[in-house]
Amino acid sequence: MDDSVIYQSEEVMVTKSIVTIGDDTYSIRNINSVNISKEDINKPLSTAFGALVGLVILYFIHDNLRHLSSFLLILGIVIGGVLIKSVLDIMNPQYFLIFSTSNGKTQALSAKSYGRLLPVKKAIEKAFS
Repeated sequence: MDDSVIYQSEEVMVTKSIVTIGDDTYSIRNINSVNISKEDINKPLSTAFGALVGLVILYFIHDNLRHLSSFLLILGIVIGGVLIKSVLDIMNPQYFLIFSTSNGKTQALSAKSYGRLLPVKKAIEKAFS
């Protein structure tokens, strides 16, 4: 069998018979299909909504709890940080290279850019033929 390299980058190598991603090696013959999936946007969206509700609640109860002002300030900063992180996650989603095998699906590689995973996917599809 021809085992010439179809694609190679710093962390990925694809030949006609294997895919190597970091320290993991996958046999091409065990991969039924490959696709790129986008991170589920609902998780960071619901976290952002929860953090926003928490900040609104803090805003309305802070007058009644003046004796806890230091605690409420720290809590507000933490909730604000969660809100900012969630918004950033929504704006910069993660993409995953997924292998479907007879044993199920495997998340083989992730990236912040769809374009970074596309050449790997195309190389694996080329190895199928």
